[in-house]
Amino acid sequence: MSAWQAQHPTAQRALSKLCIIKDRDLHAMHNTRFVLQRSIYYPLVQRLAIATACARYGSNHSAAYVASHVADVHRVPVPLCRRPPGHTEQMVNLITWRQAVLQEIKAIQDTFAASDGGPAASDLQREVMWVLDDAVAAWREQEQQQWQPCTWQQLSLELQTAIRCSRSIFQWQVQLRASVKQLEQLWHLRLKNRVPFQYLIHTAHWRDLVLSVGPGILVPRPETELIVDLAAQAIAANSALAAAPWTDLGTGSGAIAIGTALMLQQHISHPQVWAVDISPTAVAYATANAAACGVQQAVHVAQGSWFEPLQHLPRQLSGVLSNPPYIPHDDMSGLQVEVGGHEPWSALDGGPGNGLGSLQVICEGARDMLAPGGFLALETAGNEQAYLVQQLLHQFVTLSHVPAFTDVKVHDDCYGIPRFVSATRSQQ
Repeated sequence: MSAWQAQHPTAQRALSKLCIIKDRDLHAMHNTRFVLQRSIYYPLVQRLAIATACARYGSNHSAAYVASHVADVHRVPVPLCRRPPGHTEQMVNLITWRQAVLQEIKAIQDTFAASDGGPAASDLQREVMWVLDDAVAAWREQEQQQWQPCTWQQLSLELQTAIRCSRSIFQWQVQLRASVKQLEQLWHLRLKNRVPFQYLIHTAHWRDLVLSVGPGILVPRPETELIVDLAAQAIAANSALAAAPWTDLGTGSGAIAIGTALMLQQHISHPQVWAVDISPTAVAYATANAAACGVQQAVHVAQGSWFEPLQHLPRQLSGVLSNPPYIPHDDMSGLQVEVGGHEPWSALDGGPGNGLGSLQVICEGARDMLAPGGFLALETAGNEQAYLVQQLLHQFVTLSHVPAFTDVKVHDDCYGIPRFVSATRSQQ
């Protein structure tokens, strides 16, 4: 044991934990990030009492969370991974914080999962890695040296090598986009109030996008990515669909609209995608995210209910895409805290009975707004509800009393659950 190791036993124990993470494990964890992160235990109440968080933990502890509840595009927070690295910390401080958080998670074990289907301990551990990946910007062995850009996973390999070679890291420094103190405060909220970590770092990684999210915004899920793929398949089968306007109804963060605009740019120079949401908070976030992703000229954000802002486009839309509220109202009270206690009910409460309230309105509107041959793709609660929507679409007829939709299909999501329904507007 080196003199440094003897003087810093806590940091040394934390470093020892790093050595059990093999290269192949880091590679596997990186590859599963976009599948597992923000996963299914995160779709759904604006009812986090932000004031309660302030009172319980103090305004400094919850400031990053409180500040994110905005309806002004100029106040939409920048995702953590896009912020400048404004904090220089001693490496041992970061490692010690990480180990303390992992010890807290070990004490919690799978309590959240057992109580309401929330995250298991392994999920929380994975979140710590993702947050560190977004927070870490660079490192150096001594103050006089130049900074070396890195991610947390790359830095972990450097630390493992140092431990194996008995090199001291006492002088190592790390550049962070949030200070260790801020990370400590955020994770206090994560574990005590079970605030979704995407809200705390204002970041959702979706497809190849980095989106800002916060209270009042539904965190986009990995399964929803398939909607853009379905749209791409429709255009591959009928390239003319790329030329006319598309819409994303209930856009939230703007994820589907932005993903669709980027996909359409592969076919035409100036695509049109209307991102519609009734929430002023969603309008602000979608506008900011479209600009950050470079598609502000293609994505037109409009505030209103479903097709209301699009009445100037009757039978002119090439595509209607939506991930609308679909959770049956009676199921809302049983949601895990990350969902039911923090995300907006307005984005997920599908109404009484089978939760088809919003889906039915969209299906009916799509009959009237889609151009002949236009494409419709909807996300549902999955399983039985998906087939109910399929049946619903078969029931719609045109003024000529012919089926309004053809080629009505149900598609599995990335977890193998029948979740999406697509259809083509008939030619009459």
